[in-house]
Amino acid sequence: MGQFEPVQIVAKSGANFIIRHGVEGDASALITLATQCIEDGEGQIWVPGEFNLTEEQEREWIKGLRENPNELLLVAEAEGNIVGVMDFHVGKRKRTCHAGMLGTAVAKDWRSQGVGSALLGEIIKWAKSNPEIEKLSLRVLANNHPSIGLCKKFGFQQEGYGRKEVKLGPNEYLDDVLMCLFVG
Repeated sequence: MGQFEPVQIVAKSGANFIIRHGVEGDASALITLATQCIEDGEGQIWVPGEFNLTEEQEREWIKGLRENPNELLLVAEAEGNIVGVMDFHVGKRKRTCHAGMLGTAVAKDWRSQGVGSALLGEIIKWAKSNPEIEKLSLRVLANNHPSIGLCKKFGFQQEGYGRKEVKLGPNEYLDDVLMCLFVG
């Protein structure tokens, strides 16, 4: 398991939250957060009803991240509720395990409060302290300007662009942006 000490953060609203390791006991709350973010639709490639993980599958996913010292699952928790999550998972082959992908979700009421920024900042600090990790990557929809701006704030650069990668409906598409940050 990647080492991470919990961190107390004050949101822009003045509310407190902590960032800590995600644990298997968070499975139900993480499914709820993912479902809410998917239903909200902002920045998502999933559509409602498409995310169907069971609590046991989510627990196994969390366990897998916790067992790999080069992977990390962080949650943002406020008053006992998970309000944000960010995971980092590396490639599974010897030639790709120096790099990995980030995934994130922040509850609608907690967006623009510093949760995503705090999660990303902590993962970057952790990755820089891990000699095995050299590159962080993520994919973001081209119209998700807040997420793109957040990534640029932390030094991520655009690495690729998938034209019409996400189909919203007949003749309605969104492009996908691949962004990366070298940390090692």
